[in-house]
Amino acid sequence: GSGITRTLPKTATSYTWTLMIFPATSYTFRLQAVDNAGNKSAEVMVTVTTRPDTIAPSTAPVITVEHVNDTYVSLRWTAAVDDGPYLFYDVWINGQFFASTGTERSATIEQLTPETTYTFAVQARDRGNNLSPFSPPVTVTTAAPGSVDTTPPTRPETTCRPSGENPT
Repeated sequence: GSGITRTLPKTATSYTWTLMIFPATSYTFRLQAVDNAGNKSAEVMVTVTTRPDTIAPSTAPVITVEHVNDTYVSLRWTAAVDDGPYLFYDVWINGQFFASTGTERSATIEQLTPETTYTFAVQARDRGNNLSPFSPPVTVTTAAPGSVDTTPPTRPETTCRPSGENPT
């Protein structure tokens, strides 16, 4: 259905398809022989259903706190390990589900209360909805209002010297 075509050498008797294959999904493949003159045989259709994914991601993500302000926290985490290529991540705050980040391995949690302690954890989920262990929890206390430096530094100044002039 996706319109992807593979041409195999005439000696091939099998092919392993791995592109965009998901667990517990049916796929229909159409097979056809074509000779050097471009003549095509009748088409054969084969429908297969992939097995369900029953293996959970084996490792928990590890969270790194990248920035803490009075109203937000920026987090990044390591990838979990799984037997399939697609992993999605869920962020938990104080033991409650907060949001999914899809395949992204970072998040900025906004609209937090200043001077408040939060505990963050991340859990990976694969295409079969199998869950990894939770990351080790990370506890962060947001800053006091106005205590974080938000003023950018001044623009650097440069001094230009004529070519060949020695600095003194």
